Amino acid sequence: MTRLNSSLWCVVTVIVALMVHNASSYTFMHLSDVHYSSMVNTVLYNDSTLCLASSLFKSQYIQDLEIPIFNDPLTHSGLYGRYGCDTNLELFNSTLVDMFNNYDLGETGFIVFTGDSAGHALPYDDWSNSVITFSKVISETYSGTNTTFIPSIGNNDVFPDYNSSCSDGNLEFLASVWDEWIPESQKANFLKMGSYAVSPAPGLTVLAVNTVLYSVKQKNIFSGDPCGQFAWLTNELEIAAANNNTVYIIGHIFPGLDPFFQIETWKEDYIFQFMDVVKNYTDIVKGGFFGHIHRDEYRSYDLSIPPTPDTQHSAAGHKEEDVFSNSDMFFPLFIGSAISPLYQNNPSYKVYQATPTFSIYNITTYYSDLYVSNFNGYINWTVEYNFAEEYKIQSEFIDGAALADLTTRFFMDPVMYARYDDHRAANFLPDIVDTLCLNSQYSDKAWSNCVQGLSLASAKKMAEELYQHYPFQSTIHNMFFAKFAILIISALFAFSGVNAKDCSKSNGYTTGYTLSSFNAVPLSGGQSESFFEVGDTSVDFHGQRIRVDYEIFSQGNPIINGSFWGFGGNINKAYFLNQGVCTVSPLVTPIPSSIINGTVVDKTKLGSFDVDVIKVEPTPSSGQTLFADPKKCAAVAATIFNVDFTNPGFANMLFFDFVDQYTESFFVLPSQCSQANAQLASFAAPHTPHFSRYLH
Repeated sequence: MTRLNSSLWCVVTVIVALMVHNASSYTFMHLSDVHYSSMVNTVLYNDSTLCLASSLFKSQYIQDLEIPIFNDPLTHSGLYGRYGCDTNLELFNSTLVDMFNNYDLGETGFIVFTGDSAGHALPYDDWSNSVITFSKVISETYSGTNTTFIPSIGNNDVFPDYNSSCSDGNLEFLASVWDEWIPESQKANFLKMGSYAVSPAPGLTVLAVNTVLYSVKQKNIFSGDPCGQFAWLTNELEIAAANNNTVYIIGHIFPGLDPFFQIETWKEDYIFQFMDVVKNYTDIVKGGFFGHIHRDEYRSYDLSIPPTPDTQHSAAGHKEEDVFSNSDMFFPLFIGSAISPLYQNNPSYKVYQATPTFSIYNITTYYSDLYVSNFNGYINWTVEYNFAEEYKIQSEFIDGAALADLTTRFFMDPVMYARYDDHRAANFLPDIVDTLCLNSQYSDKAWSNCVQGLSLASAKKMAEELYQHYPFQSTIHNMFFAKFAILIISALFAFSGVNAKDCSKSNGYTTGYTLSSFNAVPLSGGQSESFFEVGDTSVDFHGQRIRVDYEIFSQGNPIINGSFWGFGGNINKAYFLNQGVCTVSPLVTPIPSSIINGTVVDKTKLGSFDVDVIKVEPTPSSGQTLFADPKKCAAVAATIFNVDFTNPGFANMLFFDFVDQYTESFFVLPSQCSQANAQLASFAAPHTPHFSRYLH
């Protein structure tokens, strides 16, 4: 059978999944952060019209996300509003028309609305008018259909902003405006705390939670369980479990970290209380749906890991299993983007498809390019992306485990991460480590630990995989090889940083090298080591291939020699020939696709060589400086030093016969590695080093 490449296999998987589920699936929509504002009137729109209340002047910070909003006239203002403003009636109507026309939700379809129907910073009369108008437009659009609309309270659905308390006037107002959507049996509970339960389809319970009660910007002070909502949530989950129902939890402000400032969105104690409740029901809770941040994002929290509160000042740092988890207790959160283009985003909404047991298997995001729509004079709603296809989801469902795996793959695949970062604001125009830690952590202490340890964790992950491939060797031998194989490979990647104008045309490089280490800390962290290493390597940028041959000498340890082949792209395999044994594993270390430019900080001479002194981006454990000959596009030497100066250590690297092109013969696998079943077994064979010329 001909082996399909990974991208084709992904497309086939998605198509098959759609064929299998299409006959009996549920479709529902996720709408969030509409922020309809009666003040943004297109009919009266001119240069004097303000996006916000007149009390907010140019560049004044608003409370929500503390991002400056400008009221200056902009050239791209038009019929459907403008970036930096809330939603006008034309944009809102066009959204609902597109949603209505795109999908017939049928008898059991529903729409979850995760809060903020009214615009920002509106005076009371404009605020109440906006909430009422929003509800009327929704009701009129879906009048005569069986579509269930399920709203949850956002911070701009109460007045003043973030002002929510038990049995208050805001809840009375919303109960009257949302009367047709709140089940009669749930109205007393809604009037008490703003939450309710509804079953839009047999076997499904949707729990709408008033998350404004938990916000760090909440204007009222509560103790314990605000309005008894956690007790209510636990009781509703018990009822759902007893009835064998699947549960979706919806709300406005998600529990976790704000991506703009990396601070907790809820008061920490409430985050931990919520997670303590949900972790007991991860078998039935198949999704949390939220909004608030005007970004298309997700989170996947491993609830088997104890929380890390701010009050816990541990010196242990981040643990590798926090990133690479095999838990089955994930809580997946799907965060909807906004219709309001206030925070430099295009309007967007999502369509979900789920199995008869409400496991999500497909998500399609629709968006409108506001600038193009205004330029053309008509709205241009279109498909932005399909989640399963875009992110190559191989599992049957888009659940917590699949999202956690995606976070790990983002770290290994910067191109895929760049697409995610682009979709976050619906193609409006990142730090990857910050974002990926946001996707997996829900307290700021845990996030800080994650940021400090994520790079190390990926190296440790590879080291552990290497370790598992060599069970026949001594423990000391295994540990040493696993740690320093990472150092060898990662260091060589960094040394592709020759910073000369014509060197950018290079298709790769080939070089011999020696490496002398004194008390150097591996990139994966841990105990520092002293050793001598010699080897050669070749890297093919365009073909995504690498080979490293190495021999390591250290006092008190056996000589370690071996070869490593990495094949990226559709192959994505790593071959290890060590001590005569060939094994195969997935490639977890990215292969550079071009010259990686460092920063030229000086020029000097090494013997007769004129060289650039290039500072390479440091890792958490080591800094690197490269000396390169720009005329020959050749690395000459490099030095690596420990970042922790209380533990001084360094390594010096010299390059021999450096050429700025790869060597094709280096990538031919030996027979014991190229056999068809190499990935299933190990083969013993003599190993002939390729670097003996450097030992004489």
